[in-house]
Amino acid sequence: MTWPRLREITRAMLSDGPAIVLAGAFVLMTVLAAGPLHFVDTFFNEFPRPEISRATWLFLDYGPDEIASRFVAIPALGIVALYLAHRFRSWRPLILGAAGVVGMSGLVWGLKLLLARHHPKTFDPTYFSDGEGIAFPSGHGANAIMFYGLIVYLLMRYKLIAQPLVRKLIYGIVAIAVVQTAVSVFMQFHWFTDLVAGMIAGGLTLRLVIVLDRTVPPGRTRSWWPWREGAAAQQRRPSPAVAGDDRIRPVPSPAPRADAGDGVRAAMARRQVLTYPVRWGESMVGSFRDRATRNGAPVSTNGVYRGSRSRERD
Repeated sequence: MTWPRLREITRAMLSDGPAIVLAGAFVLMTVLAAGPLHFVDTFFNEFPRPEISRATWLFLDYGPDEIASRFVAIPALGIVALYLAHRFRSWRPLILGAAGVVGMSGLVWGLKLLLARHHPKTFDPTYFSDGEGIAFPSGHGANAIMFYGLIVYLLMRYKLIAQPLVRKLIYGIVAIAVVQTAVSVFMQFHWFTDLVAGMIAGGLTLRLVIVLDRTVPPGRTRSWWPWREGAAAQQRRPSPAVAGDDRIRPVPSPAPRADAGDGVRAAMARRQVLTYPVRWGESMVGSFRDRATRNGAPVSTNGVYRGSRSRERD
């Protein structure tokens, strides 16, 4: 198993259908937000708002809006990635989490600084302000889709949650994105198109991280894990000739004593001990070949042990 080359990863990302659709939607929203959708942004920004108390304002600011902030979403993703990495002895969850954080931050903040859109409280939805605006696209909208979506994907990938729960979690992510959008528009933190473009950017980054995961061969990052087994455990492992081979192999019987008779010698020459090797070098040794073939022991007709063994996932 080897790492795919950079051009192979790039080709997989550029040829992925959902990623192409999301990238096209993001470019289209960026163009529409530059002028054709100004009337939508102006409508939501100038819509009459009821008077709210200071306590309600603080609740909305540090409640529904803060759930999608990077100060909440990134630590949540980090905790899940660390747990999965430790449980499955793999760097893959940490690599995917870091790729998502770096990729989305680069995309969102790069466009924020490049386009420099005015803040909604200026009532000017145009791009290229005098260095004061960083409204487009919304980082909160991208966080809600990217970080929480990646958490659900990792838990689903390692089969820690059932499919009905996955569906409920996806509904929860959509609810977080919708509520955060409503709160940001109400409090004039973002233009409406900022939030829509941010959610599309989050979905695009999430899709590219999934493509990256699928291009890395299974089990590749497990070999890097330094705390999997120590030197003593390595010495207890079976020899390479036996490891990974589940076929029944006869083990030679001990040599008969010199003073044994011909009948004893013939009986010991016919005797065979069957060994059933399993994954970690443990074996079941016994002289019950007849019982294994007559009484339905977990041995198939081609001599393969059918016992249970743990399934590794990376």
